[in-house]
Amino acid sequence: MKPFRVVHVNTFDRGGAAISALRLHRDLREAGVDSTMVVAAKTRDEPGVLEVPGWLHRLTWPHFIPLDYRLGRFVCPVRQRYCGLTWLPGLAARFIAQLQPDVVHLHWVSRGILSIEQIGQIAAPVVWTLHDMWPLSPGYAYRNEAGASLPGIDPFLPLLPGEPFHQLGAFIWRRKLRSWRGLRMVVAAPSHWMAEEARRSEVFRGREVREIPYSVPHTIFRPADRGEMRSSLGLPRDRPLLLFGADGGAYRKGIDLLFAALRSFRDAQPPEAALPLLVKFGSGGEEFFRDSPLEIHDCGSVSDPQKVAALFAGCDVFCCPSREDNLPNTVLESLACGTPVVGFRIGGLHDLIDDGVNGFLAAPFDTADLGQRIGRALSAQRATGELGRVARTRIEEQHTPAATSLRYREVYDRLVSDPAYGCGAGPRRATR
Repeated sequence: MKPFRVVHVNTFDRGGAAISALRLHRDLREAGVDSTMVVAAKTRDEPGVLEVPGWLHRLTWPHFIPLDYRLGRFVCPVRQRYCGLTWLPGLAARFIAQLQPDVVHLHWVSRGILSIEQIGQIAAPVVWTLHDMWPLSPGYAYRNEAGASLPGIDPFLPLLPGEPFHQLGAFIWRRKLRSWRGLRMVVAAPSHWMAEEARRSEVFRGREVREIPYSVPHTIFRPADRGEMRSSLGLPRDRPLLLFGADGGAYRKGIDLLFAALRSFRDAQPPEAALPLLVKFGSGGEEFFRDSPLEIHDCGSVSDPQKVAALFAGCDVFCCPSREDNLPNTVLESLACGTPVVGFRIGGLHDLIDDGVNGFLAAPFDTADLGQRIGRALSAQRATGELGRVARTRIEEQHTPAATSLRYREVYDRLVSDPAYGCGAGPRRATR
């Protein structure tokens, strides 16, 4: 492979997309690639991660997000789940160009780091990893969250004029179709579900879509002595532990579905049964936890990867009751720690969980079925631990840092060496 410089772009250095982007950035540097990551706000000391410099950026960027929303409310007077108009040009574009990248790798770039038009003006070839649906939608991060706010509206169907929500979505969508037509770009999707969504979208029609799953650091997220992990966290050693963790997005993450499933599970247990302790980490959905059917141990927000790994390794089962999800890092991390996962048969969970082998998948969104499968997973894991052993083996085989970085390096190398690669047909029209 020829040497090349990759510049990753992600608005923040924290959050789910940032975790995946940072892992790839580290893996590439470990493999000898000249990799840099640009963020709008840097909060951690990470080699090769650069904040957009200058006093003007520090002065203006924090105001872009609320201003973007206010501009959007002229069209959509009730604040909904848009990421904003993404209209205001920031100073990141000039800084990225100054780094003279051979490839620009976009990750989660909402919230003012780059406008839609600035993305379309990137001179270098682009790889875009779809951490959510925003790049291919009229402004939503996930279809299901859009449906929660706007019942009956599918943001991927033709947008009709006349209603303020549609007007805003149509404005965002037309700009994407018009601005990104000329990009040399390859789209990367962590899950098969997201890849299929990208292939059928108007925005990425005719583009090459590569399925490249996330990796997980095996040396941090690994099986450990369950009793020792519990003692280090102040958790009971002799009680079944069910883990749940999420930051924000309470509706999409299915917190209400989790508690309905736990009520069903609890009601099905004999009176003498020892109920599991629900171990929670993260933030969001606190209103649901006030009426929990199980006793809760709340660990709060946890940012230290070692402590997160201890939580996964110390608990018996992790539950991911999302209504819609791509390839959740939490599920990868749990499986890497030898802890089986239970969730619904949706999105990227198909890629990670083989029902009855390394976890269980319930019918969407049957909470009684989910509750039953939580019980089966707890019983099976505590009896033999086989679910967890298979979970770890699958991660070692399919989600290694070396394999993921190699697949991206192959894409970068072809973009640098083949001027025709990534041109694609682009979207067929710029209006709808």
